[in-house]
Amino acid sequence: MSSSEAQVRVQIQNGRFSLVASFSLLILEWLATFPSEVEHLHNVVSQWSSIRITFVLCRYYPLLTYPIFFWAYFEDFNMQQCSHVTRLVYALHAPSHFLGPVVMMLRAYAFSGRKYKTRAFLSCCYGIFFAVGVWVFWASPPGITSGDWQWYEHLGRARCYPWGDASVTGLRIGFVIGSSTVMDFVSLSVVVIYCRKDGMDGWSLGKYFVTQGLCSFVFVTIVNAVATTMYFQPNGSISLIGLPFVIIINNITACRLILQLREKAMEMEFMALEPDLRSEYTLTVPTRAGSQLTNVDMWSIDNADAELLLVSSEPTV
Repeated sequence: MSSSEAQVRVQIQNGRFSLVASFSLLILEWLATFPSEVEHLHNVVSQWSSIRITFVLCRYYPLLTYPIFFWAYFEDFNMQQCSHVTRLVYALHAPSHFLGPVVMMLRAYAFSGRKYKTRAFLSCCYGIFFAVGVWVFWASPPGITSGDWQWYEHLGRARCYPWGDASVTGLRIGFVIGSSTVMDFVSLSVVVIYCRKDGMDGWSLGKYFVTQGLCSFVFVTIVNAVATTMYFQPNGSISLIGLPFVIIINNITACRLILQLREKAMEMEFMALEPDLRSEYTLTVPTRAGSQLTNVDMWSIDNADAELLLVSSEPTV
């Protein structure tokens, strides 16, 4: 066995291990946050508002599509089947890529006071981001050439792992990670600008939004940077390890953001009540009896329905 063949075998095997590891992370994250999901979202929001729909898509779409990825990467196919399966895998990855930045965008839009100019600006930015994703995942996904297929047949039982020219694949990865990072940065910048403009940087709510968004942005950026570095480093045997995590990390972070926002909202609503009324609120009651946020869409944090959030967010010295 040549050294290049051995490296490719290790590369494919590591890619499979990474796929299993990323799915395990999704399962662990779901199990860890499911009680909070039920308590702060499903038992509080009785209607299918934008926040609930976004959360459900971010949380459960990856969990539902991963079995298809396992089938694609671990099953035997002929060349024609493999080419179609590769395109299917790329197409199914797209929604996960699109969903994460939506959360950051909606947070920014809500924090700005739902201003039309902000909505137009964020929509244009997201439109560019979406167009890049459509090109990468749907418009021109890579197929399997005869040259690629010789590797599959030569290695034996390599299954239908996506293959192709390294420079082209690297360009696609760069567009995916770059567009997502820029979109998240734009959304975070909108929050920071309105926080300073409206004097909210001295209020706990303003600080919470900025800190939450900044920590999430830094975390996702670090994961993407590590995955990109691993892909382009000379030792190709580890190049595929970080890629599955690039796709899911935005969704995991988005779900955390939503649950933290709901938890903060409930906490602030509780603190805004008079002391003699707090016993009626009962934070630990599963149905959240007495909560005024039962049917409030939490992206509307500036609206009258959620005005108590701002009232309870007193300036900090």
